[in-house]
Amino acid sequence: MTTLMLELPLPVEQSELELKKMCVAKLYEEGVMSPGQGATMLGMAYRDFVDEFGFYFRMTPEELDKEMEILNQVVDMDAVYQRMAAWTSKYA
Repeated sequence: MTTLMLELPLPVEQSELELKKMCVAKLYEEGVMSPGQGATMLGMAYRDFVDEFGFYFRMTPEELDKEMEILNQVVDMDAVYQRMAAWTSKYA
């Protein structure tokens, strides 16, 4: 991965985080980065990124499959489904 460091004077009305979000949103909108990469760059959870930048969310079915494959490697979905089933039967 290539790293780019920019030193820019910050406008008074915008924080560093707001400027990072603007840059990430544009890179995401242009298809340069995935939602997972954007979330990582901003230090956000994937779901929070999707909630905040959902209006840019234009994934093809193939891109969505790839993101879900990555997510499934990180999260043990079988364990999640088992917990949900146990909780549902307990409180049903």
